[in-house]
Amino acid sequence: MKKKIIISIIIILFVSILSVSLILILNNTKKEKKIIPRDVVNVYINGDSMSPTLVNKQMVKYKKTTDIKRYDIIVFKDENDNTLVKRVYGIPKDNIVINGEKIYINNEEISDKYASSKTSGEANVTLGEDEYYVLGDNREISKDSRFFGPIKKEKIRGVIIDE
Repeated sequence: MKKKIIISIIIILFVSILSVSLILILNNTKKEKKIIPRDVVNVYINGDSMSPTLVNKQMVKYKKTTDIKRYDIIVFKDENDNTLVKRVYGIPKDNIVINGEKIYINNEEISDKYASSKTSGEANVTLGEDEYYVLGDNREISKDSRFFGPIKKEKIRGVIIDE
């Protein structure tokens, strides 16, 4: 009789351990499917400075990166820690000149296919090694580098990956 009780206890323990192991394996499998890469973040567009490319209250994803190229749309923090979204025109060491409606990058006039309204203002800026010049696509209402100057690389959070 003692042998039967011992065998029963061993079988119960084995089945219990097996059941718990199976539950843990299934839970871990489900969690892995829900993992979102940590370098991809959602952000909501606030305002119309990037319209029609991006519109007010639109949710977009950005990838955390410091690999910034001309015409990328970036997410960055301003001096008041507000999150802003603008398009990069000037990259480190560029010379940016805005003369009325014309934009020059390193003394070459560009064809500005992203602007949804006329560019205005005056600027002549040579960027440092860690500076970027950004503009909103909707130039009439955008507050961008024409108003607050170049942004430092350390303020950039990432690049928009879906539009």
